[in-house]
Amino acid sequence: QKKIELLKEQRTSLINQYVTEGLDPNVEMKDSGIEWIGEIPKHWTMTKLKYLCPNGVQYGLNIDSDSYQENGVRFVRITDITSDGKLKQTNRVYLSPNDVPDEYYLRKNDILFSRSGGTVGKSTRIEYINSDTSFAGYLVRFSFEDSDLSKFVKLVTESGFFWKWIDIQIIQSTIQNVNGEKYSNFSLPLPSKDERKSIVNLVQKNLEIIEKNISNNEMKIKLLLEYRQSLISSVVTGKVRVTEDMI
Repeated sequence: QKKIELLKEQRTSLINQYVTEGLDPNVEMKDSGIEWIGEIPKHWTMTKLKYLCPNGVQYGLNIDSDSYQENGVRFVRITDITSDGKLKQTNRVYLSPNDVPDEYYLRKNDILFSRSGGTVGKSTRIEYINSDTSFAGYLVRFSFEDSDLSKFVKLVTESGFFWKWIDIQIIQSTIQNVNGEKYSNFSLPLPSKDERKSIVNLVQKNLEIIEKNISNNEMKIKLLLEYRQSLISSVVTGKVRVTEDMI
């Protein structure tokens, strides 16, 4: 478990490094103007999320659970997003196509953010669409035309400085809430188009290795716990005899 925590810290550190410093360790740096970001390469710019998305922010559909059905348009809720930003493939709910206006259908490269409660800041990127999908009211959407820009922004949302910003927004609110307007004004460093592509490719390659190690260690823990439970059951039911030599 400690090794998993260290791997997760390594993951965040890796993302922080590349989305704020780039790939060249010798590049000239400048102050970003934002305390929790620090310095960025001199030729990068600072921008806001709203300037990267021509369509702006969009809130999801507010539909009562009585409208859920077993097929139709998949309806993504906050609970359908895992802690590591993936869409769950179990316990799906659906809506009738009649209940979903065209403008609420998700598209490839969209990023959804949770805006309320204990999951504020959690996000998922739509990597592909294999069936009609919409999203719920406690989520907000930002749409991107460029795939690499969408991937870069998703990396930023997994950085330490993004979560520092989330903490600040929550402290300033009376409730745990980061609305669409606040997300729109989130500031982030922006490399050139070619640099974004290179950063995304390199980081994803490294993250695959880290995530594989995390997965392997999680499997070890699962197997050890199963073995522990099996051993206890075998002893208390008499299937395994405990002798003095074993104590």
